[in-house]
Amino acid sequence: MLVVFSLLYCLPAGWAALGLFAYGLACIWQWMQLAATRWAWSVQSLRVDVFGHMTFTNALGQTWSFRVLADTVVHPACIVIHLTDLVQQQEVSAVPDHPRQKFFTDWLHPKRLLILPDQADASSLKALRAWLKWGAHEH
Repeated sequence: MLVVFSLLYCLPAGWAALGLFAYGLACIWQWMQLAATRWAWSVQSLRVDVFGHMTFTNALGQTWSFRVLADTVVHPACIVIHLTDLVQQQEVSAVPDHPRQKFFTDWLHPKRLLILPDQADASSLKALRAWLKWGAHEH
């Protein structure tokens, strides 16, 4: 509220309206980002097996395998993994998704994963960076 009162008090009406609009957009964007971690399709864990295949598990407990594209960014401050060829790994007793449901929910699946330094321990991030830089291109 302090931001709103400061904008209204210190700026002319046109600039205050523009500032409030930008502040409102920033609040909506932040709210959507917090809600995105609670979505059923949000990634909860990421794994690389001994054969170099990457999988992630979402909040529903579904495991998905994928390939990493070459434009993946590996930086000390963050890792941005560009995903392609998402395939759900079916359990033996699992019932496959209906094609209609898959069509409607396909756009909810992640296309890129952003991993920040505080989202995993240092040794895991170091191993993931090394694999993405040198091991991911072999598969």
